[in-house]
Amino acid sequence: MKTFDKDQWLSSILGKNVFQVDSKFASQLTPSHLPQGPALVMVKVPVSNIRDCKHLQGLNFFLVDTNIQLQKLRDKSGLLVNSMNVRFANPSDEEAILKIAANSFTYDRFHGDPGIAHKTAEKIKVEWAQNYFRGSRGDWMVVAEDGGIVSGFLQLLHGQDGVLIIDLIAVGANYRHKGVAQKMIGFAIQNCEAKIDIVKVGTQIANLPSISLYLKMGFYITSAHYIFHCHL
Repeated sequence: MKTFDKDQWLSSILGKNVFQVDSKFASQLTPSHLPQGPALVMVKVPVSNIRDCKHLQGLNFFLVDTNIQLQKLRDKSGLLVNSMNVRFANPSDEEAILKIAANSFTYDRFHGDPGIAHKTAEKIKVEWAQNYFRGSRGDWMVVAEDGGIVSGFLQLLHGQDGVLIIDLIAVGANYRHKGVAQKMIGFAIQNCEAKIDIVKVGTQIANLPSISLYLKMGFYITSAHYIFHCHL
């Protein structure tokens, strides 16, 4: 029975072991189960499971995020994507994309965790986007341009059973509230391969602008989870 999964990538960035606990075993955790030495342990629990939440808090886990999952059926009709230059990314976009990734996230669990330095949280997002260019994460990358300047990016995964997953999305500070994110998502729905039937995304309950955008585009909430962290 494998209770802990080590996240090698996060471990390398944080400089200590990072483990994800299977939520099925959250109620069975005891202090003796927790790893020794510097480590971060993460658990995701359905919001309806208050018993497990209380149990984890008794083990010094703290709530760092409430994450919601949304989805919609893929519908190519009525998507306006031609009012700005939106296209698939190429290698020359990497520098601009990484700059946006470093400065565009505030609501995620890494920036919200007081045990993770702000610069480290930025590095996580930068390397997340950079992994697309390294060929280690992401099946598509979409960018928006304004006057030849990259104004936003959208990193996507091809999930199982015909699912398109919005993995990471960000818009530069000077280009927000102009429909950039909506147009990038619309472009992805129109142009990613035809076998995809459903589009899924996760976001933080505190990220009201993103939630408003997804609901406006016809997404609906399918699940919600509390994210707990414990620094050892």
